[in-house]
Amino acid sequence: MPVPGLTGVVQIAGGEFHTCALMTDKRVACWGRNNCGQIGVGGYADVPVPTIVPGVDGAAEVALGYSTSCVRRVDGTLKCWGCGLGGGFIPSVVEDLSGATSITVGGGDFACATLGDGTLSCWGDNLFGNLGDGTTTDRSKPTPVPGLTGVTAVGLGAWVSCAAHHGGMVDCWGANTAGQLGDGTGGKGQGEFRSSHGPVPGLAGVTGLALGWLHACALLSDGTARCWGADYVGQVGDDDDEVKLLPTPVKGLSGAFEIAVGLDHSCAWRSPGDVQCWGQNDKGQLGDGTTMFRMTATPVVW
Repeated sequence: MPVPGLTGVVQIAGGEFHTCALMTDKRVACWGRNNCGQIGVGGYADVPVPTIVPGVDGAAEVALGYSTSCVRRVDGTLKCWGCGLGGGFIPSVVEDLSGATSITVGGGDFACATLGDGTLSCWGDNLFGNLGDGTTTDRSKPTPVPGLTGVTAVGLGAWVSCAAHHGGMVDCWGANTAGQLGDGTGGKGQGEFRSSHGPVPGLAGVTGLALGWLHACALLSDGTARCWGADYVGQVGDDDDEVKLLPTPVKGLSGAFEIAVGLDHSCAWRSPGDVQCWGQNDKGQLGDGTTMFRMTATPVVW
């Protein structure tokens, strides 16, 4: 069913219970749950229809977390609103940051921005060292991730962060409760984390990253994908349900050029009209006409 009142949409982003769309006129419209002011229209009443976010113009990219919204503007500045990130229910400029080339928002109310010089700065909740500055101290302003350069792609999950850099290698940091760091460690519970970045072995040529609640996936330049972390409903896609501490090939997937993950399912776009998904399917989120979880890449039925 078409969303009423939306035209000229060039990008769409989803949070836990809210959605925002970027339009050709560089304005942003949002709708959905507004308990943290994540719709950006003032107050905390839910907004059931797309509504233009006041004070946001010149937008080039929109990124959403669970209860947070951010935009990158064409001039390289950022505005955020909602829970955490210094926002509130009115879009506010992110201080001490300019020249941003991308913005990514994670679960747990934190965000990271790539800069024109290839570095990465993060801010917000730092419960598991997910800001990568070697501490677990929350940061209200963007803080550089030390020693990380040449960043080309970023993925943020629930208090875990990953970045591709220098030829598609990947570093991760933050929560490692289910092996989300992909370095062969972790998976032992709540106390597992690392507050500074470290390499994910065996990955090269990575062009895209997507992180879920407890798992991560990397898209490779050859059109295949590797996933790791929690695998209790097949979200890693390797045809079993055991935790994966290292990147593991997704079975049956080739020719992919975009990857996305949800809470505990994953999908890849191969060509127009050709999407494959795997993992949790209790609400029909895999789009295959069933509610059975899938442990390998399965075509979406149109």
